Amino acid sequence: PWGLPSLLSIPDGNVPVASYFGEGVQIYAFNGSAWFLQNVSALLSSVPGQEVVAKHYFLGEPDSNGGKPTWETFMPSTRVTAKIQNRVVVDPDSIPWLSLQATSHTGGVQ
Repeated sequence: PWGLPSLLSIPDGNVPVASYFGEGVQIYAFNGSAWFLQNVSALLSSVPGQEVVAKHYFLGEPDSNGGKPTWETFMPSTRVTAKIQNRVVVDPDSIPWLSLQATSHTGGVQ
């Protein structure tokens, strides 16, 4: 896509399988010297303000391949967990943009 940093380029052969609108929070903690992202909690819908069809959260512990960020749909029931491959700060006043690699999945998605 236009304006996407090269570190976040999408490998050939990958195609979108869904698109969601998310509403939620990012939960930060302070370790005495810096703030760090501890968790997220978001509800996802296919159209803003419509039925919630999925949720986004971090696993309590990484899966066997190191993934924590997770997206889970309700009907059909699917779950994808991923780990960060690359992180790019596009705007110092905003959260970084990420590229992720799926580490585990259930329900027929990859």
